[in-house]
Amino acid sequence: MTLGKLSQRKFPYTNKGISHLPYVDFLLNHGVYTSSKLAFLVDSGSVYSYAPYHYLVELGVAPDWSAAVATGCEDLSGKPLDGIPIRVKLMLAADPGIGVEETIYFRKSLNYAVLGHESFLRAFPALFYSKEKALTLFNLG
Repeated sequence: MTLGKLSQRKFPYTNKGISHLPYVDFLLNHGVYTSSKLAFLVDSGSVYSYAPYHYLVELGVAPDWSAAVATGCEDLSGKPLDGIPIRVKLMLAADPGIGVEETIYFRKSLNYAVLGHESFLRAFPALFYSKEKALTLFNLG
């Protein structure tokens, strides 16, 4: 559906065992490397985007943990979050022409990826529908 510049797309939540969560598939591009589809949890409560280190390896980058920096954010248990900041192009897997340049913090101790609100969600606002178990992204066209 398109309303002027407000083109939008609905993404059904992903069933993750006991709950349905708003995961969306993305492609990452860094230099000459583009990843396969990688799932990110869309989290409007996360300031920055984080991903596990194996997402970084898929981009042909060997993790240099001495380059990790503190983000100033904390996890749910109150521990500081750090990561290797890498600037990538983050593109919707469903339409790779839609994307943003973004810094993602790659972490050792993370087994899922989180899309924060400082970049992609600033460009493409999201509306969460818990009853419908779906997420709508806006400004996609």
